[in-house]
Amino acid sequence: MECGQCGYQSGNDALFCGKCSNPLLDLNNSNQLTADIIDVNLAILEKVIPSHLKIIKRLGSGGMATVYEAMDEELGHRVALKVLPLDRSGDRELVNRFKREARLIATLKHPHIVPFYFMETVGQFHFFTMALMEGGNLAPRIGDGMPLNTAINIIRQITGALSHAHGKNIIHRDIKPDNVIFDLKNNAHLADFGIAKGASSTQLTATQVMLGTPAYISPEQIMATEVGPPADIYSLGAMFYHMVTGRVMFPGEELLSAIARHLNETPPRPSTLKPELQVIDPILMKMIAKNPADRFQTAAHLTAELDRCFDFQGHPTPEAIPVPSSLKQSTGMSTPPPIPKPSQQALTQETAFMPKHKGPQNQHQTVLPPSPKPKEKNRKPLFIMAGAAALLLALFLFILMSSKDKDPEPPDAAVTSLPQPSRDNPAEEVAPAPAGDEIIQEALAQFEFTTVPAGPFKMGSRIKFMDDEKPVHHVEISRFMLSRTEVTQALWVAVMGNNPSCNKGEQLPVENVSWNAVQQFLTRLNAATGEQYRLPTEAEWEYGCKAGKTGFLGAILQFRAENQAWYLGNSKHTSRGVGLKDANAFGLYDMLGNVWEWCSDYYDPNYYQDERAKNPTGPTNGTTRVIRGGAWNSDAKEVRPTNRHFFDPAKGDCGVGFRLAK
Repeated sequence: MECGQCGYQSGNDALFCGKCSNPLLDLNNSNQLTADIIDVNLAILEKVIPSHLKIIKRLGSGGMATVYEAMDEELGHRVALKVLPLDRSGDRELVNRFKREARLIATLKHPHIVPFYFMETVGQFHFFTMALMEGGNLAPRIGDGMPLNTAINIIRQITGALSHAHGKNIIHRDIKPDNVIFDLKNNAHLADFGIAKGASSTQLTATQVMLGTPAYISPEQIMATEVGPPADIYSLGAMFYHMVTGRVMFPGEELLSAIARHLNETPPRPSTLKPELQVIDPILMKMIAKNPADRFQTAAHLTAELDRCFDFQGHPTPEAIPVPSSLKQSTGMSTPPPIPKPSQQALTQETAFMPKHKGPQNQHQTVLPPSPKPKEKNRKPLFIMAGAAALLLALFLFILMSSKDKDPEPPDAAVTSLPQPSRDNPAEEVAPAPAGDEIIQEALAQFEFTTVPAGPFKMGSRIKFMDDEKPVHHVEISRFMLSRTEVTQALWVAVMGNNPSCNKGEQLPVENVSWNAVQQFLTRLNAATGEQYRLPTEAEWEYGCKAGKTGFLGAILQFRAENQAWYLGNSKHTSRGVGLKDANAFGLYDMLGNVWEWCSDYYDPNYYQDERAKNPTGPTNGTTRVIRGGAWNSDAKEVRPTNRHFFDPAKGDCGVGFRLAK
């Protein structure tokens, strides 16, 4: 058989030219185009692909390519091999789309986007490899409709992937159940960027056929107008609608009819099909608004609304409770009205026994019932004088330590790397980075932990700053690990794919994250790494902050506000880069100041009544969660190891972040 490329004569049964390796197939000869050849004949494919790839089986075919499962002996695990069929290799536009998909995926590194390995072209064969997702795609999971919390969590993961892609100016343009695939841990991943393009692109195929899937296509793709992130939000909404209702928005229609309805009709609200879906109506209907300007403008905005209305398990929060239709008509509100503030008299009565901390500025405090007044005791004048003297001495020392000369201006937070632990302190044992997802692994490599040794300490304060800091009680803490700094925005973005922080910067602490959102972060981080990261308990946090100092005076003498904390007096009214101040004796940075830190415990003003405990985990129920340490907008007197405060777990604040325990 003569090679059409170089003219070399090979045997009649040869599949490739013996000189230039060009495939010896006549694509115009219908007798040669058997089903096996159209599907890329395995015998030919196995001769073309690199020797370290061994094909196991065919997984399926799509509109552009065929996907195989293969073993990559160099990587040591199975991969997905995506191949452009040989009979379509002459379609220049299709080849360009195929290669463009590979290049786009190679630039996207996110926990919920299928990882890319390599691309290669041999003769007329074009193929690339990706991570193998063995959990199948979303389509067969939908059935008559998925549980709302399950759908919410899948949408959150895909929204994170879109936020990452949109941040690189890439619009997917084909969000649909077939393109959401799962790994064996049930994590969702966005796949198939075959028709993705840069934002604002309006180009169609050469035949002017619209790119996208009719059941989920956005109106602007149909009209070939400007396509931006809201186009993907619409398609995601159409898929979300299908997931929770069990039916597509415009079912049972011919292609042209379905397209026309996307342009001109609004589907019924999900709650008209399933009344229990009333909580999702406002979000979903905003996602599928006809006018792009009426939708969520970014995936991050959508994520923020989902986090506001649903907890980390996908269950509705109080903010998701629907507003009565009569109230909507009279006020135009789509969310519940704020709870009226109590009168000044009522406020005074109800908060008489509340801790008077200066907490986060955006806080919605939950009013707790008054604590019972302690019985009055007769005190001898001598004890009164001694107590007053001790109080004056402690206050004098505190003010003295907080009023030293200020440090020179630190380097810019955005370009400052995390300080390395000193090697002469055995307490600063750094934990090995956990194995797991490549992207999160890279972020964790820049994030250090220290071992906090086991030991007893005195929790609380004898000095009467606040009632909820008393009495001092003995606590024993087992050995555990604590991150040397607060969680950075770089790590949050690697795990979540969004950045809710008010003050942006990779090495700034992530803030404006609710306790519920942190639980979602921990779920994703642990799923990706196989580890068991968590929030520290309130007792662990105070033990780590005091760093082995057992009494109030010992703790306060080892702390100088200017040297160890960013607070109102030196922060210049913003959070600052982690690790820029001095570490404490355990090698921990920013335990005080910069941002308040979430703890795992519910808040109880009377929690310190236990005389002795080992590894206490706090109350078993409550309405608020504990935050500790003060923030960049706190007064110096609030930035102290024993200061306790509370915050609504469903809300975030520009002064509230967290660190990791393990």
